[in-house]
Amino acid sequence: MFARPIQVAVAVVIAIGSVSTAAYASDASLVTTTPDQTVTTASDQNDLLPANRKEIAALSTTTSTSVVSADLHASVIANVLPKNVISELDVVLARTSSGAKFVASKLNALSYKWSTSQMSCLITLWSRESHWNFQSRNKRSGAYGIPQANPGTKMASAGSDWRVNPITQIKWGMSYVKSRYGSPCGALSKSNRFGWY
Repeated sequence: MFARPIQVAVAVVIAIGSVSTAAYASDASLVTTTPDQTVTTASDQNDLLPANRKEIAALSTTTSTSVVSADLHASVIANVLPKNVISELDVVLARTSSGAKFVASKLNALSYKWSTSQMSCLITLWSRESHWNFQSRNKRSGAYGIPQANPGTKMASAGSDWRVNPITQIKWGMSYVKSRYGSPCGALSKSNRFGWY
């Protein structure tokens, strides 16, 4: 019952720990000796990090002992990630429904500039289609992924990793919605009338 959220949360914690350690510290141990023989602790190293990285470092050390749920971690982590770029951590986040919605909002801000009401339509549409699950597959039609592309291979135009990368699926889906319907509310209107878009 709780295995899937815990696995995702652990993956997020591991990803954060490895990224923050690799990018911001030369040694992942609790005590480090610098070239001038100054001894520093993990908390001293944390003081050298930018503010948002301190929050990530704190999250990576505290959540390894207390896993609540993937969606909670996604929302906490989303608050400390840069809003103007898509990062590797966004790929990890987008594997949860709340993280995928966050990434869609980021992509909207970067590329589409749809209003809040338009994003609400997109959230409603894809909640109905896939529950924002990047592995969702309709056994009857063969539709696949967050936007339920039919066939799923259509998403290859956005990236060859369309089966495993929720961001590729979101990018393709947003582009499809814009080109085919003009807006998410246009796509939702079609879905409301016909049961598909």
